[in-house]
Amino acid sequence: MRQDLADLAVDAAFVLGAPASYRAPLTPGGAACKVMVFSPDADLDIGSSRVSVTTMRIDVRVSEIEKPLRDGSFDLLDATGAVTQSYRIIGDPKREDALRRIWTCVAEPV
Repeated sequence: MRQDLADLAVDAAFVLGAPASYRAPLTPGGAACKVMVFSPDADLDIGSSRVSVTTMRIDVRVSEIEKPLRDGSFDLLDATGAVTQSYRIIGDPKREDALRRIWTCVAEPV
């Protein structure tokens, strides 16, 4: 896929994203971005049992946040720019999409 078409496809997906601000650990201020928040269930096999747990995933474009860090945080913003919900990144962010244009962060509400 041509790079410009791939960028357009990713940008189109984030049109529905939530306005947010990313803050690296121990850093004041934040960087404006759009995020997609997902809360899928994950099935874990523990011995002979299967347990279903709710996880929190936040996707952000690489073009907006160069490298999110573990213990960094995302603040979701309303139309006035006020914080409505905050999430802390609890794992190392990964670029798992085929085009490597999206950071996937496992997070928890703060």
